[in-house]
Amino acid sequence: MFDGIISAVCDFFRDILWGIASMFLFILDLIWDMVLRIATLDIGSFSWLKDWYAVMAVTLSMFITFRVIKIVLKNMFDEDYHEKVKPVKMIIMIIVASIVTSLMPIMYSYACSITTDAIDNISYFFYLRLLQHLLICQILLFNQEESILKIPMLI
Repeated sequence: MFDGIISAVCDFFRDILWGIASMFLFILDLIWDMVLRIATLDIGSFSWLKDWYAVMAVTLSMFITFRVIKIVLKNMFDEDYHEKVKPVKMIIMIIVASIVTSLMPIMYSYACSITTDAIDNISYFFYLRLLQHLLICQILLFNQEESILKIPMLI
């Protein structure tokens, strides 16, 4: 008689705890889906970003041009400044700035695609890492040379 009542009370509390746990798991799934959608947004494929980059590159090239003209004019009229100017260093800095400016959109699109793919496939990396830890635990706890799990060690 009391066993039925005790099991009914235990089942009731078990159902309440499972309801709370399933609610938290549902909320975690919603949060994970939102984070995944935001994190896997490939910003490098937007066309307006390329337009913005073109405006930035033109502005930077105009600034560099005006800066070079200012340095040349100041060099022509001020003899003290003539000793401070190093034309080879100035040319190297212009070349470096142009290379960095020209490679920025390519590197940005590569970085965006790499991070998007990594975040999309993070569950695979987690699963592989979990299997490796299970393998290590199996080897350490059971002292087995040959393991049931045949996965490469990446640590």
